[in-house]
Amino acid sequence: MKILFILCDNPFRASCGMGSSVKEIIDGLAKADESIRIQVLDLRSNDGHQTITDQIEVFSCGYRDGLGSDFIVQTLMNAPIQIIYGIKNLRRPDVIHLQDWTSIAVGNALASYWGGDIKSVYTTQLSYTLLLEDLAKESMAAPPVDQAIVAEIERLERESIQSSDRAIFLNRSDQTRLNGPHDSQVIPHGIHLGDVLSIPFEEKKLPGDHPVKLLYFGRIDTMKNVGRLLDARLPSGVDLIVMGGEAGSNPELYQRLEDLARDRDHLHRIPFTAGDDKFHIIRAADAVIFPSIHEPFGLVGLEALACGTPLIASFAGGMSGYLDEACAIRIDGLGAEAIENAIHRFMTMSDSAKEAMVRNGLNVCKRFSWKDPVERHHRLYRDLTHDGKPA
Repeated sequence: MKILFILCDNPFRASCGMGSSVKEIIDGLAKADESIRIQVLDLRSNDGHQTITDQIEVFSCGYRDGLGSDFIVQTLMNAPIQIIYGIKNLRRPDVIHLQDWTSIAVGNALASYWGGDIKSVYTTQLSYTLLLEDLAKESMAAPPVDQAIVAEIERLERESIQSSDRAIFLNRSDQTRLNGPHDSQVIPHGIHLGDVLSIPFEEKKLPGDHPVKLLYFGRIDTMKNVGRLLDARLPSGVDLIVMGGEAGSNPELYQRLEDLARDRDHLHRIPFTAGDDKFHIIRAADAVIFPSIHEPFGLVGLEALACGTPLIASFAGGMSGYLDEACAIRIDGLGAEAIENAIHRFMTMSDSAKEAMVRNGLNVCKRFSWKDPVERHHRLYRDLTHDGKPA
């Protein structure tokens, strides 16, 4: 069975949660079935060909710098170059798996070129349509993109969901809001809890002179509500550490963060860190804050719970599928004042209440292993291709 994944990231040099989650699926598939051959077409970077294993190859042909309006126009304009690159370098697959709207034009064109009975799978890793709706609810400006382009992206999204051989969503709310077909599936992400718990804890000193360390990590983006987090007034004695880089972030918001960090003694930006170091930093924090406006799943929340670090979160989108107030502090609203109130609730919690919240969070993680989504993807591909080989 040959599968082509198309996405705006390189899973093996991931710059965002989508790339990281696709890597988990790919690695799991390769381990489950030695006959599977996987190609990845990365529409973000421009690194050429990369052999990962004898089962996995990555082909990169992209030009993405940030998440402003230029990225959206650039995505559509780059498609012809990427289609030609795919024709010249890729082998015809049995399944093309598109990860969100950024991969639709390229994936559809390649399927048409190769012809035959290629099966299509579409995952709503991120819906531009729903993101704009959620920003509008908060009276927040969307990227300044021509409305004709926005309408075309929405058309592509909805058409791909309906016309693909199988549609996948990360949460039930997105499935309902985008009118997912009756045979569409909700397959959430997961966490390797045992692996996280087995990492020997390495003491990390986080920046700042205040005793309480509040950590945000991920993309510096409007969708993540970073602007309002920066607007929030922190209690005395609190340092806010933002772990994230320029790659994959909103350029204007990233620059605002950099400017404010130079002026405020309680605000600090550190580079995004992957692997064990990321989990050391999460464990070193007193709490993780995750105030997103729109979140297809929200892997950051699950990673915080797995580290035993108290979580302050908005419960937006996919987070509502695994968070409750027994395992996390809910931000009751999405404005700066709501963020301030949630931080105050954390600061006034007793140690025993925090310990109970951490225990409940670890129990949540036990229900969200990566094993289940990998098995469900494998079964889905086999069903579509009528490949009866045992897993």
